[in-house]
Amino acid sequence: MTMILKSILQVFLFFVFSSVFQQLSGQVIIENIYFHQDNRTFLISKQSDSLVLARNPFSIHYYGKKYNSEKEEFYSAQIAILDNAEDTLLLKSGKPTYEIPFFEPGSGLAPYENGMYDTVFINNSGHHYLIYENENEKRVNLISQIENYNEFEWKIKAVHYQGKNISLSDITFNTLYFVIFMDRNLNEIIDTNELKIVTIQFN
Repeated sequence: MTMILKSILQVFLFFVFSSVFQQLSGQVIIENIYFHQDNRTFLISKQSDSLVLARNPFSIHYYGKKYNSEKEEFYSAQIAILDNAEDTLLLKSGKPTYEIPFFEPGSGLAPYENGMYDTVFINNSGHHYLIYENENEKRVNLISQIENYNEFEWKIKAVHYQGKNISLSDITFNTLYFVIFMDRNLNEIIDTNELKIVTIQFN
């Protein structure tokens, strides 16, 4: 092997192992969220971001800890789906959740069917309370584990809007706002890096 090929190989291996190390030990991947649809993946790393989706089923992958009722470790992803951008103006770092109508105590929406949230609610006064305790007590699927965190998947097939269940292929609106909050320290306050606001445009 020539010196040039050895150098190229060394550089390649450096980037591969650096990437793996960051994923295993860094905070970046824990805070990132991924939307998946039709063999495409959309990375959400900023607090406010946007993407374009087709009117087809999609899923959201995120990283968190398991819900543990015995130890009162109530880890979850709390996700509100809004149709009005003005409702997102309530969201600021340092604000307690009890001051936000769709995150206040008692605003968690019950799953529509089968204990899961395959059909999601568009509602400015409630949120989806996504937990995984075990395979019998869950509202999302467990995909993998990285150190002390788990990768969870939330599949979305339809919406519940104005009293009706509508498949994604039949929705008539063009924009939804996904407010994704993960209270990683369980202090019921929106802290830095615990919130994502994702504007979705449907084409």
